[in-house]
Amino acid sequence: MPSFINKDKPIIRILQLEAGPPGCSVAIGENGKILGEALCDEKDPIAAFPALIRQCLHDHQMTKDQLNAISVNSGPGSYTALRSGLAFAKGLCEILDLKLISVSHLEILATAGLASVQKTQTVPEQIGVVMHTRRNEFVGSVFDTHLYKISDLIKGDTENAEFWTNQSALICSETDLEFFQSFLKVPAIPLIYTRPTAGSQSKLAFQRYVQENFCDLIHFSPYYLFEPHITTPRPKIAK
Repeated sequence: MPSFINKDKPIIRILQLEAGPPGCSVAIGENGKILGEALCDEKDPIAAFPALIRQCLHDHQMTKDQLNAISVNSGPGSYTALRSGLAFAKGLCEILDLKLISVSHLEILATAGLASVQKTQTVPEQIGVVMHTRRNEFVGSVFDTHLYKISDLIKGDTENAEFWTNQSALICSETDLEFFQSFLKVPAIPLIYTRPTAGSQSKLAFQRYVQENFCDLIHFSPYYLFEPHITTPRPKIAK
């Protein structure tokens, strides 16, 4: 149950998980604002999350009983990171009896990128958010400054990028910066790079909590860009 300052203003605290890449992070949001965040370069979220969660709770003198929900990156993205992050989030929600909230990877990128440029410059009315998928391919969506998604997911590649080169500005992850710089008309197109972390989920996760937009713990699945390549082991040859 939420804590209360008074009868009119409940305090909603959400534990936010980001499984990466490039690293893992955990944050605690309170009524849409980030309270604190812990990051590490560990690429295994199952190994990293417990210590990061303990650190966040300890730093703000909180207990798990003061949490109302858990939010997690729901993709699009790589199979391993998304599956590990969601599995951990679902397990915690089941154990602690908390609601599960999903925030898309592109929304997280948009939030982080817009926050970084709004401090120093005027932001265009709409902005593209892109992520490298594999080889010369990428995907993206267009958002307005209120984080409302204007377009559905749009696929592109280095040979067919006209739609994206016509955007006023693009946001990408710092890990994808070199890829997009290699073929986009930079700096003709402002390319805003950022590290998407758990703290960037705060505003959207809180909005979804208020709207009671929760995920089903059993059936919810993240948006995998590609299914994993799993090979069948060869049978052992009897000696």
